[in-house]
Amino acid sequence: VTIGDSVTSIGDQAFYYCNNLTNITVGDKNTVYQSIDGNLYTKDGKTLIQYAIGKVDAAFAIPNGVDTIGDYAFFSCNNLTNVEISDDVKTIGSQAFVACHSLTSVVIGEGVTHVSDYGFYGAVNLTSITFKNEYLYRIGECTFYNCEKLKTIVVGIKVESIGDYAFYNTALKTLYLHQLPNLKMIGDYAFASCDYLTKVQLLAIESLGDGVFMGNALLSAINL
Repeated sequence: VTIGDSVTSIGDQAFYYCNNLTNITVGDKNTVYQSIDGNLYTKDGKTLIQYAIGKVDAAFAIPNGVDTIGDYAFFSCNNLTNVEISDDVKTIGSQAFVACHSLTSVVIGEGVTHVSDYGFYGAVNLTSITFKNEYLYRIGECTFYNCEKLKTIVVGIKVESIGDYAFYNTALKTLYLHQLPNLKMIGDYAFASCDYLTKVQLLAIESLGDGVFMGNALLSAINL
């Protein structure tokens, strides 16, 4: 894709399911956009708008200086296995990593304080995710929905809420949520169909949604 100098607006989902897209080029005189290593950014380099999802690279590190990963930026990227999100990033957009079927590991830097809804929805091979920021306060709706191999998640102690269906159908085994003293709310079906979940410990919970642990046949202990 070549974006000319006169283009000033690119709409949402413009490159939706362009699975063979390997390079995005932007005219040198364009005042709104630029290309860095074949990916689309705002001119100031602060927002990664679109990763060229047809690239064959297995790993990608968000460049320093980027503070926003745009909505759908990596949607349906099937080659990446590892992503490292720099400490400069503050916002991960809605559905940013949806259907990234090869993604196995993500490290999210210290700048991120919340993950938008549907952030990693359907990343079926994601096994490990680490949040470096202890002040992460919100995990959105359906963030890890159907990440069916997700066994490990590391979060800081400041998490206040977990959204509806956030971990629906994941492979989590034990939830030591008592280590999250600020966690007050868990949304509807947040941990439903987590077939490997055996033990849950909660502390200071004020609100549990509908069907939070529905269908967890191996769950033998819930301590509130």
